[in-house]
Amino acid sequence: KPAASNAEGKALAAKVAAAMGGLPKLHSIKTMHVNISESDAGGPPSPVDVYVAFPDSMHVEMQIPQGKLTIVASPQAAFMSLPGMGTRSMPPEQKSEMLSQLHHDLVYVAQHADDPGFSFAANGTEKIGDVDAAILDIGGAIPWVRWYIDPKSGYILREKYKGMGQQGPFDGETDLADWRNADGLTMPYKHENKQNGQPTSSAEFKKIEVNPQLDPKLFEKGAESTAAQQ
Repeated sequence: KPAASNAEGKALAAKVAAAMGGLPKLHSIKTMHVNISESDAGGPPSPVDVYVAFPDSMHVEMQIPQGKLTIVASPQAAFMSLPGMGTRSMPPEQKSEMLSQLHHDLVYVAQHADDPGFSFAANGTEKIGDVDAAILDIGGAIPWVRWYIDPKSGYILREKYKGMGQQGPFDGETDLADWRNADGLTMPYKHENKQNGQPTSSAEFKKIEVNPQLDPKLFEKGAESTAAQQ
């Protein structure tokens, strides 16, 4: 069970929200599109596009050797599709893992810095590089995630979380760097991911769009399956 909020934890959450652009800005964000260059450990980068409609819809497109893989998780649908391979439903645990990723999105969590349904508990400090990072445990309405925050800037340097992969559950860790402002939103453009302490992938954000007009069909079954059959 996550620790209850404490005053220091709430203050840290508020500091992060302010560093990212402030609560009014964060509350105004309903949709996002992020273009990412993602590389598996030691592999070449490949483009990934992520379309999000908060709080519960996600559409991911990535180039793999077989073509464009589309993955969708939303209240209307949960599936993967690949040209020539058709569409297959996503197992429930994979859908819940995708929604867990969405609910750990920095924007989504920071939007709820003042939400009593979320718990924000300060939990000491830990050295990251030359920074005494403040540890913040977050839970309540979302699965547990731990942020390591630079107390001066309010930027999140690292996050830890529980994940579910093809080999089963893992302890996930992401180092965040290269914080930049786009469209009034300040985000980390470099992400280095580990599973159970081993480097797995890195992601470099190329472009972040705030509140793009997204076609509802992105989050429904049908558009992709017809495309996959052509």
